[in-house]
Amino acid sequence: MQETHSQPADERTWPGLLGGGTMLFSHGDSNARGVATFINKNINFQIDYTYRDGDGRILITVLDLNGKKVCISNIYAPNLSSSLNDRLAHEEFFKHILEKLNEIKTLYNISNVIIGGDFNLIRDKYYDAYGGNPTIYHKSIEIIVDALKYAQEAKKKVIIGQEACRTIICRPICPMLKTILLDFLPEILLALLN
Repeated sequence: MQETHSQPADERTWPGLLGGGTMLFSHGDSNARGVATFINKNINFQIDYTYRDGDGRILITVLDLNGKKVCISNIYAPNLSSSLNDRLAHEEFFKHILEKLNEIKTLYNISNVIIGGDFNLIRDKYYDAYGGNPTIYHKSIEIIVDALKYAQEAKKKVIIGQEACRTIICRPICPMLKTILLDFLPEILLALLN
């Protein structure tokens, strides 16, 4: 989940509202940011590592699932505008994530990588944006693709969630796949985690 607006008190109640399990948080403010990852109570796992950015935008967790290491990255990128400062901050945000993933790669023998979230960018104005004056930020997209290469070079399975990154992977193969990954992401994650 992204833009949770969660606070520490929510950590006690939210897992129960979702049927029970473990919920990891990176809190933002009560009216901005925040990401959370929920793991169902029926999944047998151990948490080996958790990284929170302190701003409610990044939550990276390494789980041990029956001897397999799974890295789950939950991202809520800053908003973009036509401002050069916003664009540079967006690029630095993704560079930081790539650095963290590379650090994790050296510390853990990762079997699978899941990168999900709200990346606040578009790849294609026609498919990904409606109204306004959308701008494509190629440098941020390049950095995300580098993050995917990190996982692919290590011969790891990569699952991408979120509109922008879903289209980076799927649209070149088939434009009709625009909604397929998000629609089936819960089933894919359940199968992977089982």
